[in-house]
Amino acid sequence: MTPSVPAGIAKLLPLVVTSPWKRAFVVATWLFGVGKNRLEENLTKKEREELTKLMIKSKGKPSNLTQRQRTRFRRLVNKGVTGRFP
Repeated sequence: MTPSVPAGIAKLLPLVVTSPWKRAFVVATWLFGVGKNRLEENLTKKEREELTKLMIKSKGKPSNLTQRQRTRFRRLVNKGVTGRFP
């Protein structure tokens, strides 16, 4: 993650297993809870809806998404946190 990651989420990341998927899912969960303002500032309405659908479809398991959907999920999470795509 980049230096612009909020302190609250930066503290949680070391607690998560080093799996990139689990990290992305934890960050997405944080965005929809505490980081709603950041989510609304950094993603369009369409992107927020897409991220929501991907979270619901995945049910927390990357195997519930295609590789393309997993990549899109991670990119949307990154943009939601930082304001830009990786």
